[in-house]
Amino acid sequence: MASTYSALKIELIGTGDQSGTWGTTTNTNLGTALEQAIVGKADITMSSTTITLTLTDTNALQDARAIYLNLTGSPGGAANLVVPAIQKPYIVKNGANAVVTVKVTGQTGVAVPVGATMWLYNNGTDVVNAITNLPSGATVGGTAISTTTGTVTSVDVSGGTTGLTTSGGPVTN
Repeated sequence: MASTYSALKIELIGTGDQSGTWGTTTNTNLGTALEQAIVGKADITMSSTTITLTLTDTNALQDARAIYLNLTGSPGGAANLVVPAIQKPYIVKNGANAVVTVKVTGQTGVAVPVGATMWLYNNGTDVVNAITNLPSGATVGGTAISTTTGTVTSVDVSGGTTGLTTSGGPVTN
């Protein structure tokens, strides 16, 4: 029986195959493929408005398998990073100069703002936010999250006219 490959393209050695050499394949599976999926980083240059990551039948390094995607470059406008339709988490840092939507082909995905790092989950159909709720009292950047609501009564503005609207509604700029 010949080898097959899992969704993450880990080589699954067929029973009785690779006599005397299966250790090399196993070591590559563990030291390259699984390690990349758990702690690996891939630098992705966003050089056009659509970049597609694919997985092929090999246990060698593949960008789509990495958990951490470090986006850089100048795509020339809002861009899409298309990933394979497999169940897998991604941590995406958008260091490109435009918003990048991470998605599966034909789906809506999640837009990652310039300069943001987001934890996303590919559910096998599309990419969604991995975290959609934080408990009251949790902190983000040293600031406690609160469920308290309130009204903004003043905004300090310096540096001239900003187009800030405060009368009759929410702050718009």
